[in-house]
Amino acid sequence: MNFYLGGESWFKYHTFGLRSGLNFTQSDMNELTLGLSYNKPLGMASLLIDYSVAWPMNIKDNLGTHRISIGARF
Repeated sequence: MNFYLGGESWFKYHTFGLRSGLNFTQSDMNELTLGLSYNKPLGMASLLIDYSVAWPMNIKDNLGTHRISIGARF
């Protein structure tokens, strides 16, 4: 069984988002996760930029896994 716990909050009229979480898995690859979001309205569309990082809790000298995504909402 895997267990995931997290939270997210948005600020400035849904423009900036912050999130964090913990991942506990059977394979013992437990992680701490953090993320940021930016939402820019552009008329009838929105530009979305997301960044996240996940640090394994049981591996030393590791910079974690970094992810970035850019999207559009119509």
